[in-house]
Amino acid sequence: LHRLKRGARQIAYYVYGKGSRRVLFIHGFLQGPFFTRAFLDHIDRADMQLICPSRPGFGYTSPAPDRKSYEQFVIDDALALLDAIDISKCTIAVHQLSSNHAYRIALAAPERFTSMLMISASPPLTDDGYMAHMDTATRVAAAAARYTPSVLKLINQMGIATYRKDGGPE
Repeated sequence: LHRLKRGARQIAYYVYGKGSRRVLFIHGFLQGPFFTRAFLDHIDRADMQLICPSRPGFGYTSPAPDRKSYEQFVIDDALALLDAIDISKCTIAVHQLSSNHAYRIALAAPERFTSMLMISASPPLTDDGYMAHMDTATRVAAAAARYTPSVLKLINQMGIATYRKDGGPE
C-alpha cells in the first residue's frame, strides 16, 4: 500500500512486481487488489509491475468533493499518480465494473497508453439499454457503479458481512 498526497486529498495505490513492463490496473475492488503468491510469481516471471490505484472514496483514497466531480477526479488521480511515479507510457488494464473509468482515463490522455487489457470487463455503459440485458445482481452493480458508487460500496460491505455471518471466510 502506497499513498500519494494530492493537495488536501490522498490517492492510495498498491504496487505488485518490480518488472519493466508497467500496467495501470483499474480494478473493481473496494480494497486492494490482493493476489495469490502464484499470481505474483507469474508477474515477476513476466517482468511486469501492476500499479493499482483505488478510486475516490474507495480503499484509502480520499473521496471526490461531490458526485458531479467524481469522474474527473478518477481521471485526474490516475494521471497524477502516473506523473508522480514517472510513467509516461504504459498498458492500462481494466477489471469488471471499472471499464467506464478506464476508458475515461485512456481517452483523457491517449498518448500515455499503449494498449488496453480487459479482464471480465464489459464495454463502457453509455446508456441504460445495456442494463436491460443483465441479470439482476449485475444490473444492480452496474447501475450503482454508474450512478452511485457509494451505494455499490455499501452493497458489497453488506454482502461481505452476510457472507461471513453465514459461515464464509473471516
